[in-house]
Amino acid sequence: MTSNSFQTVAKQDNDSQPAVIFLHIPKTAGTTLLRILDRQYPPEVVHSFGADAHQSVVEYKALGEETRNKIRLLRGHMAYGLHEYLPNAAGYFTVLREPVARVISYYNFIRRTPDHYLYDEVIGKDLSLHALLESGLPLMMNDAQVRLLSGVWGEPEFGEVSLAMLETAQQNLADSFIVVGLTEQFDKTLLLLKEKLNWQQDISYQRLNVTRQGVSEKRLPKETVELIKRVNRQDIALYAYAQDLFKEQCSQQGLLFGSRVRYFQFLNKYQPEMDIKKLRTYSVRAKLRSLLR
Repeated sequence: MTSNSFQTVAKQDNDSQPAVIFLHIPKTAGTTLLRILDRQYPPEVVHSFGADAHQSVVEYKALGEETRNKIRLLRGHMAYGLHEYLPNAAGYFTVLREPVARVISYYNFIRRTPDHYLYDEVIGKDLSLHALLESGLPLMMNDAQVRLLSGVWGEPEFGEVSLAMLETAQQNLADSFIVVGLTEQFDKTLLLLKEKLNWQQDISYQRLNVTRQGVSEKRLPKETVELIKRVNRQDIALYAYAQDLFKEQCSQQGLLFGSRVRYFQFLNKYQPEMDIKKLRTYSVRAKLRSLLR
């Protein structure tokens, strides 16, 4: 099912909607988005993958048809292709992130997560980001976005993600994804999702699972940044492609889309701090006029 055909179906009543699949790429603001998804779909129609993504995929594939028929949202760390195990057509959505920033964030995540499979290796040997990449161990730090969006996942060895896999990932994004979001444009991404998936519930949020300490790009040696780019060259190309898709999606929302985004950002930032008295005296019309100037 293409994104265009899904858009028509998504406006129907909830029972007749096809499933949607949130392909959650690690370290792309997905934890924040998951909380928003909790408000949009009742738990009985949601199937979530656990911490062990590979085992979750095995369990998902083993579900009976009756159980799979009830799914309206499939979500978690996964590779493209699991729509084939749903009885009816399904559309995807995802969020991509600038590859260098994503790899650095993933490294910081490993260092603060004892349950991560690389934690003991990194902490026990006090591996720098550069040394970890040179080890060839972290597949999710080597063109991970192409790996997941092309469907190859862990099949290629470290450094072996090919141009053909990149092209497959690009084609999948163009053909099967209702929304291709960007971490760096998270608010716009949310409004696109709300519109295209016909979400009815609140989409306000506070950032979750944000790494506030650890290495940053500014503090990394130039050689390490260059190594990140070298082992993520396909992801860099995919991200540029996703940026073009995202720009096109936003332009399709019309001239007032930017104003709607700014108004949402204002409410998301200040509304939790407003008491009832302030809300009664606050002029929405005046704020809209100021945003449109």
